[in-house]
Amino acid sequence: MSEAVLKFNLPDEQKEFVMANKAQSAYCVLWDLDQYLRSAIKYEDMNELQVVRDKLHEEMANYGVSFDDM
Repeated sequence: MSEAVLKFNLPDEQKEFVMANKAQSAYCVLWDLDQYLRSAIKYEDMNELQVVRDKLHEEMANYGVSFDDM
C-alpha cells in the first residue's frame, strides 16, 4: 500500500494549505458547472453556452486538469 503525505509550513504556507484542502470542493464546483452547461446546451438548446464549456475545458487542459483524471 502506498501513502502520500503533504506537509505545509504554517503559517507561512497557509494559503497553499487551504488550497490543498479545498481542492475536492473546487473540483465539485467545476463538475457541477460543466454538467449544467452540458444540460443547457443539450436540453434547452442554448448552444451559445458551448463556447463557455469549451473555454472551461481549455483552461482545465492548460493546467493539466481533466474530469477523466478524477
